Amino acid sequence: MKAKRVLVPEKNKVILDEIEIPDHPSSEQVTIKTEYSFISAGTELAAYTALTPSVYQPGAWNAYPWASGYSNVGRITAVGKDVDGFAEGDRVFCFGKHQSIHHVHPFGEIEAENKADSILAKVPDGLAPDIAASCRMALVAMSAVCRTKIQINDNVAVWGLGMVGNLACQLYSVAGCRVIGIDPISSRRQKALEVGVDAVLDSTKEEVLNSLTELTADSSFIPSTHVNPGTSSGHGIDIAVDAVGEAALLEQACLAVKPNGQVISLGSPRRDYHTNTIEVSRRIHFDEIKLGGGLEWGIPRLPISGVPYSTLENLQKVFDLATRGKIHLSPLISHRISPSEIESAYQGLLDDKDIYTGVALDWSKI
Repeated sequence: MKAKRVLVPEKNKVILDEIEIPDHPSSEQVTIKTEYSFISAGTELAAYTALTPSVYQPGAWNAYPWASGYSNVGRITAVGKDVDGFAEGDRVFCFGKHQSIHHVHPFGEIEAENKADSILAKVPDGLAPDIAASCRMALVAMSAVCRTKIQINDNVAVWGLGMVGNLACQLYSVAGCRVIGIDPISSRRQKALEVGVDAVLDSTKEEVLNSLTELTADSSFIPSTHVNPGTSSGHGIDIAVDAVGEAALLEQACLAVKPNGQVISLGSPRRDYHTNTIEVSRRIHFDEIKLGGGLEWGIPRLPISGVPYSTLENLQKVFDLATRGKIHLSPLISHRISPSEIESAYQGLLDDKDIYTGVALDWSKI
C-alpha cells in the first residue's frame, strides 16, 4: 500500500512524497495510522539546514535523502500474531517519522534503523493526540531533570525558552524548584510566564549574571564560603541548563551557578564557538562545578534493574503530568497544519521564532 511521508532530499529542501510499504505488518509488528506527528525544531532543522554535518555522510541516521521526524501518535489498525499487549484501536505513541501509515516492532532493538522500533506506548484516555505527540518535547526535557540532583526550592536557570526549554522549566517547577527562564525573544518569555515560570530574563552575558544574582539575593541564596582567585563570587543558581545547544550559553551557565552547582548540557551543540576557556575552567575546577550531559539517547529505553530512570518511564510520567494539567503543552503549540505545509512549517520555525513555537502535523488533512 501507499503511504505519505516527509522527506528532506537535500539542504534547505523538504517535500511530502509517497512510498510503498507492505500491505500488512509482520507477525511481530503493529500497523499505525498516524493522527499527529510533531516537529522537533532543534534536531529536524539542524538536518534540514545541514547544520549537522552527518547529513553528507552515507549511512548516517540523517543522511540525505532523510525521512524526518521522531514523534508519532496514531491508532493501531492491525496487529501481528506474535504481538502481545496491544490491540486494534489502541492509540499509541512511538518514535515514528512524519508518515501517514507505518509498521512498528513494539519494543524493538535500540539500534534499529527505524527509531520507531525503540519504544511503543499507549496514550492515556483523555490525552488528545496532538498533545500526546507534543509530549515528545517534554520527554527530551525530562532527560535533563532526571540527571540532576534536586532539592526542594533549588534555584534553576534555563537558557532557551523554545519548546524544550519551556518544558524543562515546567518540569523543574513540578519538582519543587524556583525557575528562571532566559531567552532573547519577548513572546517566548511571556509564554513562559503564562505557564508558571517564576521569572524571565533577556540580557547580555554580563547583565544576565548580575540579574541572576539580584533575583536570588534573598534567604535562598547562600554565598560561597571561599572564593578562589579568578573565579566568580558565586550566584544563587543551584542548577543551570543550556536548552539551546550553544557553547557560549553553556559557558555562561558554568559562570552562573554557585559553588558545587550543577550545569546540564541539554541542547545538542552544533555551532562553532571560539573563546578563552580559562575563566570557566577555573570555576569548574576551584568551585567544583558539576558539568553533565543531558542527551536523551543515553537513557535506557526500557526499565533496567538498578537504573533509576528509563525512556518508557519518563514518557509515562510526562503523559501523566500532561493529563493532570501539571505541565501545559497546548499553549506551546502555535500551529496544527497539514503535512503538505511542511515547508512553511520548517521555514516558520527557522525565521519566525516569535510566532512559531511548536508545530503539529495533522495527518487527517492529507
